[in-house]
Amino acid sequence: MDERSNESQAATQRWWLSTTGKAQGPFSEQHVLDALKSGEVPVTTHACPVGGTQWKLVGQWPPFAEMMPPATEVVPPPPTPPVSHLDDSPLTNPQLPTIANWICIYAILICPAYWVVDNLSFCVSGPSFHEDSKFFGVELLLGIFDFFASLIAMVLMVIGGLKLRQLKQCGPMILKWTMLIYIGISMLEILVMIGTLALTSETDFAESTPAADVISFFLLVVALALLAFEIFAILWLHRNSDRLPLKA
Repeated sequence: MDERSNESQAATQRWWLSTTGKAQGPFSEQHVLDALKSGEVPVTTHACPVGGTQWKLVGQWPPFAEMMPPATEVVPPPPTPPVSHLDDSPLTNPQLPTIANWICIYAILICPAYWVVDNLSFCVSGPSFHEDSKFFGVELLLGIFDFFASLIAMVLMVIGGLKLRQLKQCGPMILKWTMLIYIGISMLEILVMIGTLALTSETDFAESTPAADVISFFLLVVALALLAFEIFAILWLHRNSDRLPLKA
């Protein structure tokens, strides 16, 4: 039981490296081993585990000791281990790369905040069609459908972000498929709305206020930015999920 625990800890351990007195990383243990084999990391390199406070020559740490020849020159290590601005956040995990941490922040914080703002804005902007329009019911049904679909997607995003922060293997899968499916649903809703607008006339639309126009424009810009981030996140998770220090 202890051996398995030690192997699991080694597989997820990350290291700060220093060759010129300036910290770099953190890097996975396997990355450091590969760099030692290729000569990319010299024997004078200092290392400090993430979460630790002591710097030693990389060869003085047990995982790398067998590979290192005696060092002939010593370069002073940084005075203290670096602390990333993301390390102490309850939304992130210091063992994850920066991009993965920003995906966690988006899923756990930004996504729910946008959902709340988007739905509250309807109280100000109101429906696009007035109640006498034959298209008012279509917009109402579409709005109800989007409310529940976006609510489910938002909850799954939070769950996926928390699982990723906890280094669970299911985290990236939940995030990736939730974003893919909801993007598809949103595209379908847009097509339905475009088809509806093609059949409308000016008399079908409700009167709009300047405040509603500003809010709608702002939300549209934010939605496009979030869509771009989600597409990037899907591609990044698809390519890098296997490289993350995840566990079952």
